[in-house]
Parts: sequence; structure tokens; C-alpha cells
Amino acid sequence: MIRGSLRAVSGIVGLLVGTVLIGCSGPESGGASPVATTAVTATPASTIARPTAASPTAAVGSSVATAIAPLASPTATVPAPTPASTAAIATAPAASRVAGGSAAPSTPAVQPSAGPLLPAYRIAFVSAGGVSDDIWTMDPDGRRLTNLTKAQKAKGNDSDPQWSPDGRRIAFVSDRDGNPDIWVMNVDGSGARNLTRAPGDDVNPRWSPDGRRIVFVAFRDGDAELYAMNADGSEQTNLTKADGDDLQPVWSPDGAQIAFVSERQKKPRGLYVLSLDAPKTPTRVAALPCDMGNPAWSPDGRTLAVVACLGADGQGGPDPLIHAVYTVPAAGGNLTAVSEPKLDSGAPTWSADGKMLAFWTYRTPQQADIVLVTVGANGRRVIQAPPGVAREPAWSLDSATLAFVGGDFTIGNVIVADLGGPAHNITNHAANDRSPRWSPQKLP
Repeated sequence: MIRGSLRAVSGIVGLLVGTVLIGCSGPESGGASPVATTAVTATPASTIARPTAASPTAAVGSSVATAIAPLASPTATVPAPTPASTAAIATAPAASRVAGGSAAPSTPAVQPSAGPLLPAYRIAFVSAGGVSDDIWTMDPDGRRLTNLTKAQKAKGNDSDPQWSPDGRRIAFVSDRDGNPDIWVMNVDGSGARNLTRAPGDDVNPRWSPDGRRIVFVAFRDGDAELYAMNADGSEQTNLTKADGDDLQPVWSPDGAQIAFVSERQKKPRGLYVLSLDAPKTPTRVAALPCDMGNPAWSPDGRTLAVVACLGADGQGGPDPLIHAVYTVPAAGGNLTAVSEPKLDSGAPTWSADGKMLAFWTYRTPQQADIVLVTVGANGRRVIQAPPGVAREPAWSLDSATLAFVGGDFTIGNVIVADLGGPAHNITNHAANDRSPRWSPQKLP
């Protein structure tokens, strides 16, 4: 199923691994986190059923934090971004919705950031604002907005940007040579190089923690397999040759293991962990009567967050149409529900300090917000997106700021929320932005 959908969106390549995988990435609209040409962390999963009667709940649990104030909705009247290495863009657009859902003309409610440009954790993202999908970078205040890939090609789509651990390179997926391949470029967009050049689709690149290797998903043997290669593209090796698709690889923090989901033995996608010492005999962490997806390692390597159907933890009968976020010991064990009951949720991501999990949750069929859960304390708060769907949460490396995409399913803009302050749009135009990724180092 995934293989078919991937080839159908070969230009967008964005529906796969990150969120394509099952419908687990529901609010991902536009194709973003893994497979898409970028990370599927973004395109909406069309097969996911949204709650039909969910009343918004700002908090659940013994410790409740005040919800961050709602943002104004992105306006469709602002032109698509253009490369401008020093030009600031407006933040916090003050747009109001009028009858029929159209956006009224508006002007920025907050003036663009001013002052000297300082080293900062930068954000890479994908924008479909032109004739093709390109990879951009910008500061978290919206300045130094730069298109990295437009000048490199005459045609093709680029997606799923992944920073190398040293912050000097970006791996990504591009179909500019005819089909999706794994590419690497310098952080200024120079030196782009095709690493795989294979006849099948290669997607979902992920750097090892030491930056020496890249694991990815390849469609070369009739189904999806996990491959690993050196960072220069040499020594490409099939890690998981088995019957059934192997998808969504994620390195453990120590680089010794890779978690992934697999359809091996023709069963629903289960959660597996392989050791690089014996990759052909992975350990099954959990196998359920429904698909699992979007695995994410805790920073200490002891726990995996994952998405599965409601009831996968044995609390009630499984409901394959609604997904929930769970945690499970990486060595195997019982699933523990983290998201709220009966509200479709997905795309879990850990803060770098391991104290919080962020994920999206549908409050109504048309509204999804970002939920932050304090691990072990049952405290949570909600970051309300503009009217529409919040998706693809991504933590900054200092665990102080969250970036995500907000908007409807045709227009998505990048939003930044400082945990101790306000949230604001840092892109605002009539196009679909997706797959925000923070640099691992502060960059000048």
C-alpha cells in the first residue's frame, strides 16, 4: 500500500515514512515527514478517520498548564516567500475568517524582528510555493529566509530535509534525476550530490548520531527495505531483507540500534528494533492487531514513543479508525497511553532533555492542536493552532521552542511557539509549507 502511494506521489514524495505510514500522521497536510519528498511528516493521511464529536479539552491530568493563546489564521493574500538572505518577514499575521472560510485582507500584528543577526538554531523546511517543492532555511524569528534548492535544478521536487549532527550538511529526497533519490548538500545549498542513483525509490534518510552513516528506505527488491550507507554514499547495504515492507527507521541515541515498523509475515505493522551487529534478526518490541508507526526514541534510549490504534494498550477493544500516542520500553513491554482517550493523535516527538512529548491531537474534525505532555508527571498543555490543523511538531535542541505547521489542508505555514512566551507565524503566504527541522547547532 505504501509503495503504491509513494509512487503515486513520486513528485511529492512526502507521504511515507514519517506519517504516511498508516494514517498515523493524520494532520500532516502537504506531505512532510518521511516519505514525501520529505518527510511525511506532512501530508494528510487520507485514510484516517477524524473524531466526529470531540469537544476541545485544554488539559487533562493532575497538572494542567494554561493553553497558549490561539494564533491568527495564515492569510492567503501574502505572496510566496522569495530568497532574501537578510530580509525579515512578518510574524503573527492578524487575519480574520469571514463567511465561507475565506481570509480577509490583513496586516502583520507584530512588526518583523529587528536588531543584529545572531547565531541561532535555524529551521529547514519544505515549501510548495512555486512550480516545485524546494527546501528553505530561516531563523526562528523569520529572518534570513533562503531557498537552498531552487538554483540547483530546472525541475523536480525536494523534500524531507535532515540536518547532519554537526550542522554542516542537509540530507534530503529529490526526484530531479527522474525518481526519488537520497541527496546531500551543504547548509548554504552548495555541493548538492545524488548519493543513491538507484532505479527504485529511495526515501526517508536519517543520519546516524555520529554523522558517519545514513539509513534510508529503498524500494529495490519488490518491497520496502532498510538500507544503510556511509555519508558519502558508499557501501550501500540492505539491512532488513525480509518479506514485507520495513519503514520509518530511527536511530537510537547511541547509534547502536535502529527502530522501525514492519509488515513482515504479512501482519499489521509491528514495532521492531535491530542491532547493527545482527540486523537480519531484529527484536519485535510490540505487535498488535492494528498498524503501528512513527517510532521516536527517548533521549536516554530506554523508551520508544509510537502511534497505534485506540485500545492497543488493552484498555478497551481496538478501534483502527482512531489513533493514539503510546510509550513502550525499547526492550519490549506494555504500551502506555499518552494521548487523550478517543481523540485522534499522532506524530510524537521528544524534547531533547527528555522531559516532554509533543504530538498533534484532533479536537474537532476540522481542528487539530499541538499537545505537550510532561513525561512522568501527567501534566499537559495545548498550543492552539490557527483555525485548521496543527501538525509536524519539532523541538529545538535546547528544548525551549517548538516549531510546527498550522493551517488548512491546502495552505500550511510554519509557526514557532516559545514555551515561555507567545507563538507566532514565521511564514505566511498562500502556499503549503511543511517538514520543519531544527539545526543541531547554532549557525551564524
